[in-house]
Amino acid sequence: PPPPPPPPPRGSGRGAGKWGKPPRPAPLARREGPRRRGRIRLAARWPAGRGGTAAAGALASRTLAPSEVDVLGIVGTGVQAALQLEHASRALGCTNALVWGRTPERVDLFREQFAGRGVDVEAAADVPSLADSCRVIITCTSATEPLIEADWVRPGTHITAVGSDTPEKQELDASLLARADRVVVDSLEQGRLRGEVARALSSGAINETGIIELGALLGDPTLGRMTDDEITVADLTGVAVQDLKIAEAVLRAL
Repeated sequence: PPPPPPPPPRGSGRGAGKWGKPPRPAPLARREGPRRRGRIRLAARWPAGRGGTAAAGALASRTLAPSEVDVLGIVGTGVQAALQLEHASRALGCTNALVWGRTPERVDLFREQFAGRGVDVEAAADVPSLADSCRVIITCTSATEPLIEADWVRPGTHITAVGSDTPEKQELDASLLARADRVVVDSLEQGRLRGEVARALSSGAINETGIIELGALLGDPTLGRMTDDEITVADLTGVAVQDLKIAEAVLRAL
């Protein structure tokens, strides 16, 4: 396959500003046959790998969103933020978005990416105003302190948090998870160790009772949102099976 594209400029999104560091272990796929024998290695920073995170975020957002979503909120301006907006806007059928980032220059660049692509992206003045305007919010930053407080979130809002993929990171105040009617994780075992759920558990804001894994929710929709007034949170820390399935799909296409 062709080599991965060059890294994008540094930003405020998940994985942004880390291009000088070694990537996490990449998934492997082995192909053997009469004409080819060997291994294929996909770098974890290759767009297909990042797309897996975005696809999972869009799936969680679509599954837990209220019935009407007029404006999609994106917190972050990096590569993952752009992918989340691209996937989630299609999944939700939403053509309006608000984006917040730490620097106006990065917000302007982010908006330019979507010019003429069917999504009207406007800049949010701050995170509280974004939370007030959006019924679905996706956070994808490397923040280590909460960006969204519980009392900023209106009833009926869904939040998908994908940035907190290490024990040190945190995007949501623990009291927001305590206030939520549904808390969903991609992996409960991993959620005990990192992400928003880990922080909320360690602070005593929540306990494990009622935390739902996304796979169980997909198998039984009655575990998810019941009314348009509920607040729901999906904490996605990333699971290796996504990378493995992407590697398998690429291998089949070669």
